[in-house]
Amino acid sequence: MNWGTKFVRTLLAPLVPPLRVGRILRTLMSRDKFGEIGFFTALPSLLLGLIAHAMGEVAGYWGDARGAEMIYRRFELDRLACVDAIDRAFLLPAGSR
Repeated sequence: MNWGTKFVRTLLAPLVPPLRVGRILRTLMSRDKFGEIGFFTALPSLLLGLIAHAMGEVAGYWGDARGAEMIYRRFELDRLACVDAIDRAFLLPAGSR
């Protein structure tokens, strides 16, 4: 991603939480779930999560993507080496343990 795109996305990141709250509200209202879901009770947690998500996106734009890619690649290509023996036994078929 070039510098200009990173900059524009960083400037637009604060708009993501209100946009998503609006979409969530429309979905709840269209399914007649608004009253039973306790939306206003969950709103502080929802907003906190959406703000954290937007901040994580910005950190991802400006962070070391190459280093993260190498770590992620190891987990994806060598999954069994990244889990302990109990989880490995669960993941492998019974005959190959």
